[in-house]
Amino acid sequence: MATVRAAGIRGFAEVVRELGADPLPFVRAAGLDPAVLDHDDLPIEQSRLSTLLQSAAAGLNCPDLGLRMAARHGLDTLGPLAVMLANCRTGADALATTQRYLTVHSDALHVDQIPDPDGVPGAIALRYRGHPPGPPPVQATDAGIGFLHRALCLLFAAPDAPDAALRADDAAGAGSYGYGLLDVRLSYYPAEYPSPDRSSDRFSDRFSGRSSDRSPDRSSDRSPVRSSEGSPVCSSGRASDRTPVHDPDPSSVAGAGCYERFYRAPVRFGEPESLLRVPEALLARPISGAHEDLRIRAEAYLRTLLPDVDDMTGQIRTVIDGMLVFGAVPMEAVARALSLHPRTLQRRLAAQGTTFAHIVDNIRRDRARQYLTETTMPFGDVSSRLGFAEQATFSRACHRWWGVPPRRVRATRQGQQAFS
Repeated sequence: MATVRAAGIRGFAEVVRELGADPLPFVRAAGLDPAVLDHDDLPIEQSRLSTLLQSAAAGLNCPDLGLRMAARHGLDTLGPLAVMLANCRTGADALATTQRYLTVHSDALHVDQIPDPDGVPGAIALRYRGHPPGPPPVQATDAGIGFLHRALCLLFAAPDAPDAALRADDAAGAGSYGYGLLDVRLSYYPAEYPSPDRSSDRFSDRFSGRSSDRSPDRSSDRSPVRSSEGSPVCSSGRASDRTPVHDPDPSSVAGAGCYERFYRAPVRFGEPESLLRVPEALLARPISGAHEDLRIRAEAYLRTLLPDVDDMTGQIRTVIDGMLVFGAVPMEAVARALSLHPRTLQRRLAAQGTTFAHIVDNIRRDRARQYLTETTMPFGDVSSRLGFAEQATFSRACHRWWGVPPRRVRATRQGQQAFS
């Protein structure tokens, strides 16, 4: 089961509220706990994240939802990986770091270098992959590859550039603070806005900025949403008469212009793969402000989060850690995720001197200590997050682990040492 840290939906609640709606119904309808909006390190099943963004975009008639979210993401979205990326020596080092450690943020996402699809000398492509075979979910892919673009803008900003400069209209891909983006290729077509021949004056009113006499215009109630370079992403209101059109001609879809305003570079749709074309010289370009000692310390920490591919216990811990938030984790489900027969899984764990139940218990104890000492999450939510059917069962587990109830663990602010 592919997962991503909840940091991947940063900006979702803000965007939805700007559109005049409550994000919680969308979150619950996608089968997610509302806590994912407040706790970056909670794992989210990738398919549920895609469902969340697609349903919200459709329900709010906001085809550029993924781009709006990407515009709000900073490097810190990547958690501990951000520290290492910001302190890599060159673009090539940052790419190698991403390829090795991106799984700490999400085991569903992959970024790699491939030859330029047009065969242009001095150009390469950074390929983005984040979803299983089949039609890519537009909003989730927009948010993902849009964040890749945003991260590159931040990594290669001038050392004295204020954050506001990164959002200035002239800080485009080829601008003074950019990384030289040549163009963008997407393996899908943009989400559509209502066609003018179907929504009549409402369509022209929305995109011309005029208020319609037929329905209230909410656009004046909020400031324009801007991309990572500051240019407005598409402004859209809500409409209930949206009629989808399949296989659109991208030149006739109003939403296509949103992408070029976001990336400040040409964008092509319906391509074989989703990628950013960049100058090959970007690989040798130094990252300003990098500190070698911080990079070394960050990598040492990341290595502790990355299980050894030959370590069966580590692989099982990773799978269980991602499944616990959705309830009890049966051994059969974990074996299936690792493409093993349950009996084979049992034998391999026995060879390493442990059992499936022992691993699950250890993970629950570690996560319980984290939630109780580092967050204010209600005890009932902590219990659910750990896969317990009842809060009373969670309380008994705390007594077994530490000899005290959950409230005592939380009351001890030195809980990291007292309840290790």
